[in-house]
Amino acid sequence: MSVHRYTSYGRTRQPKSLGHTKRFHVTASATIEELNAIGQTSASFTPANGIYKTENQRYMHIAVSASSEVTGVHLYNHSMGYWHELVTGSANSSVVVAPKTHQIVDIYGADYVSITGSNVITIAFSTF
Repeated sequence: MSVHRYTSYGRTRQPKSLGHTKRFHVTASATIEELNAIGQTSASFTPANGIYKTENQRYMHIAVSASSEVTGVHLYNHSMGYWHELVTGSANSSVVVAPKTHQIVDIYGADYVSITGSNVITIAFSTF
């Protein structure tokens, strides 16, 4: 009789920060127009440009300091080939994270994310 052993290969049980360091602070980008002007190659999608690889995670955890805010989240999928704004709710509103708050956002399998905002923004990703 064989015993099936479940694994979590490729899954994240807790939020994982980028660069595998604690408190990974990100650089906020500006607008979709500026993101699309950067170019459509993976070589230009770098943290220096405010663009972050999701590593196939489903949820993005956004934590904002007391003097910061997030006014929008932008997603890029290789299959679509352009940047688009993530909207939520029945009113199709932009993702907004107020100072001193934490929000979990479903990024729907996007390949890259970029955040519009100010000052200290910390992000992490998880599968569950």
